Amino acid sequence: MESFRLRSILVSMGVRRETGGRESPGARRLRLIRMAHGDKPAVWAQRIGLTVTQLSNFENGYPISKNAAITMANRIPGLTTDYILRGVDAGLTVELLRRLERAEKELKSGES
Repeated sequence: MESFRLRSILVSMGVRRETGGRESPGARRLRLIRMAHGDKPAVWAQRIGLTVTQLSNFENGYPISKNAAITMANRIPGLTTDYILRGVDAGLTVELLRRLERAEKELKSGES
């Protein structure tokens, strides 16, 4: 667990969050991926090989590490590190793309 001092150092270095926090592209993609699979955060974290804290940090705008992206892509069929890290959907399966589209609509309807 991150100490207050470490968190303060990271914030002062600009490492704490991607631009936009929860609205950063990476955070939004992770929420969409989770929603596309219909899991609660605790279940999803276990399924993709992360702790609940790591998942929460990533969904709240902390930069997603390459190792975490590789772990997630290896555990979820059709998911790629290119999509997780950069939003490139070229390698995603048709089924996953459809699920992500439905999750996007659901997320947008909840934001209104």
